[in-house]
Amino acid sequence: MVNYYNITILLLISLFFGCSSNKFCTIEGEGETFITSDSVFSVTPAYVFEQYSIMVELRLTKLKNDDSYYFPNSEQLRVVIMDKDGKEIMNTNTGNYDLSISEVLPKEVGKTQGYVCRLSGVSFIEENDEIDLTIMLPVKPNPIVYSTKIELKK
Repeated sequence: MVNYYNITILLLISLFFGCSSNKFCTIEGEGETFITSDSVFSVTPAYVFEQYSIMVELRLTKLKNDDSYYFPNSEQLRVVIMDKDGKEIMNTNTGNYDLSISEVLPKEVGKTQGYVCRLSGVSFIEENDEIDLTIMLPVKPNPIVYSTKIELKK
């Protein structure tokens, strides 16, 4: 008979030492909220970097009644990551999108909508001390863009 309690303890210990031996566990951040140039949306960026995965988000809060924003194709959120020398490490823009126009949410003033991208199998994190992160909603008439430098702790 298998002792599941001992296996669970062993897994927890190996996860703890695995994370500490690589000296990289998790980096979380929330950027400063900003207002789009036309004052239609308040935008709050957020990101989580784990050893082999990334989650980024742009949260939009509608500030005024303006329905001119739309996605010109099926791409909803773009993530571009460059190393400290400006070399592109990752770009989610594949260019292979459906030509389907969709509205940008939220539609109602005062409501909030999050646009999230989760990427797994990411291997560049341990190889870089610092990265430039750009998160973009490729919307018309004005793309919504957030960029920041992130120091990756080793």
